[in-house]
Amino acid sequence: MSSLYKRRSSDPAVTLVKMTNAGWSEPIRLAACDRDVESGGELYRAAWFNAEMVNDDGQTPRATLEIPNVDRDIGDVAAALVSPVDVTLAVVPLSDPDHREYYAPGLKLRGCDITEVSVTGEVSGTDYGKEPLGTIRVTPDRFPAIFRL
Repeated sequence: MSSLYKRRSSDPAVTLVKMTNAGWSEPIRLAACDRDVESGGELYRAAWFNAEMVNDDGQTPRATLEIPNVDRDIGDVAAALVSPVDVTLAVVPLSDPDHREYYAPGLKLRGCDITEVSVTGEVSGTDYGKEPLGTIRVTPDRFPAIFRL
């Protein structure tokens, strides 16, 4: 993440967002840049959006994604969602977009707020603290190797 923390850099960092959903024929790939960016063999379309970096404070990973000045097509797609959208966030240097300075895969976009000027949603990871425990009883009959002396 060296280029992200420099006070000045001639090489701008570009945020990439890849969103997929079972109801879509292909993923939506956006680059917070004034031109399209190719990274990992995939083309990310130039778009203006705000994406926070996912928190790293021991809590469930979460961030906010906002696409301002939304056109009717994007708002219609967001309003028609029936299942969460899978989201991957990445930050790459514009000079070497295949090198990820920051990467956050496996996120879900939930709770979209659609207004006349933007679509805003919360991006979050899995809260493993709320996952159910297993229901298999460990007994000497079922798992004799555990109970050997």
